[in-house]
Amino acid sequence: MEFTVIEGAQVHTDGMVRGLGEQYAYEPGEGRRNLLHVLRELGVDVPNACGGNGRCGKCRVVIQEKTPEPADEDKAVFSQRELEMGYRLACRHELADGMVIAVPAQSSEDMQILGLVSREEKPGCPEGSLLKERDIRIAIDLGTTTIAAAMLVDGRAVDSISVINHQSRYGADVISRIKASMEGKGEALRKLVQEDLLSCMEKLCVRQKVEKGLVREIVIAGNTTMLHLLLGYPCDGLGKAPFHPVTLELGRDNFEAVFGNRVESTATVVLLPGFSAYVGADIVSGLYSRHLEEQEKKILLVDLGTNGEMALGNRQKLYVTSTAAGPAFEGGNLSCGACSIPGAICHVGEDGISTIGDRAPIGLCGTGVIEAMAYMRRKGILDENGLLQGDYFETGYSVTGRFGPQIVITQEDIRQVQMAKAAIRAGIEILCLRSGIRQEEIDELQLAGGFGYFLDPRAAIAIGMLPELPKGRICAVGNASLEGAVRFAAEGAESKTAPEADRDGVVTKIAALAEEISLAEDPLFEEKFMEYMAFR
Repeated sequence: MEFTVIEGAQVHTDGMVRGLGEQYAYEPGEGRRNLLHVLRELGVDVPNACGGNGRCGKCRVVIQEKTPEPADEDKAVFSQRELEMGYRLACRHELADGMVIAVPAQSSEDMQILGLVSREEKPGCPEGSLLKERDIRIAIDLGTTTIAAAMLVDGRAVDSISVINHQSRYGADVISRIKASMEGKGEALRKLVQEDLLSCMEKLCVRQKVEKGLVREIVIAGNTTMLHLLLGYPCDGLGKAPFHPVTLELGRDNFEAVFGNRVESTATVVLLPGFSAYVGADIVSGLYSRHLEEQEKKILLVDLGTNGEMALGNRQKLYVTSTAAGPAFEGGNLSCGACSIPGAICHVGEDGISTIGDRAPIGLCGTGVIEAMAYMRRKGILDENGLLQGDYFETGYSVTGRFGPQIVITQEDIRQVQMAKAAIRAGIEILCLRSGIRQEEIDELQLAGGFGYFLDPRAAIAIGMLPELPKGRICAVGNASLEGAVRFAAEGAESKTAPEADRDGVVTKIAALAEEISLAEDPLFEEKFMEYMAFR
């Protein structure tokens, strides 16, 4: 069977496809002709937040030759014009001999890392510097949806980069990836994340003219599932009660043990400690970035990512929990969703729309969706139960109006956000209730992650996602997980006598402070979840 793939194609509205095609000769095994599966095996990156179940509408390809008839799922996602152009969902169709498949370009490296230095602001190693005499380290936030990394020279962050976590081929959330690992895909998942991390490090080294062999230390924070998959640990203990991770402790290993022998390096790899199976090292790192060990005031740190992790307390006592928010806050499972990349709509209001980088709109990132729904509530387009009014129920609501690309919020998009925001708000309610800390006693609600950085707290409060706190108590802190890894790496560079002792002790103490509150076992959670599905 022979076919052609145009990877990273530019697809224009007139139907023109530009890009170089590569021909393949392929003999699929029994039951292996599904187009999405074939493209995966070839290493072609095709987003699919639902793991290939036909629900997310992300695995979009343009089939130019041997175009199959559209499936029902295609008709639900694409306009008539797009269907005529050959747009199809890869997961709904089988490979045919002679097919020509264009895979549209995906923007990943344009994603913003918020709260950290960019290479334009502070150039790295000046020309003529003696790099071999300098202390070079890399800090990484290994996220479920995105991976962010920063390079430090002599304890100062000089550059950062962000890419998509290509494990998304096996599903958008940790549950999907735990399931895939338990079904024998663990090594494939490990190789994908190793390649992503090595790619980040390679690009940082090239941009800063640093030899890879000069990197002294790599510090990694991430949720427990991501770290298990990176290390090749079995995920069985994460997939069923009573949820026993292989380890949650601070770890140190050599480069080859973590990344294999594809790249020679003498760097030490440090893996920050976690709290539990579902509240991981990313939250420990986030709290470390906020200097929790010094805080007497009560802080609520909420990571508005796929896993909805949160922590409440201070240096004396900490309560943590997690809730399955899903990928909607990062643009996943939304018909016109986008990551935080140039062109993503990040603001919707009476004054119109704004996009990241002031580019032409390409989709809605999480903040754009939240602000759009708050706007739609104010205008009566959306009722408090989440139902679009009038004709909008069938057609969806276009945030771009009648002109230009149609970026639409559908009824299904609203359901996705309802479930995500209800999970977050119910989690906060239960965390406060079980910890004995009333909402009015919270001194600062800190929103972590790129989504939280752009979020207008008033919009989040208006749709019932966040509790109403006095003005000034809700703030965005950017990528706190990466900032914590940067702090840990920087303190290693600055300490000349015992580089591990102090920083190791602080992060280990933070991890030991916590009492986990299980929402799955709490009888009130479902009641609160249903209550906060409403937009009020």
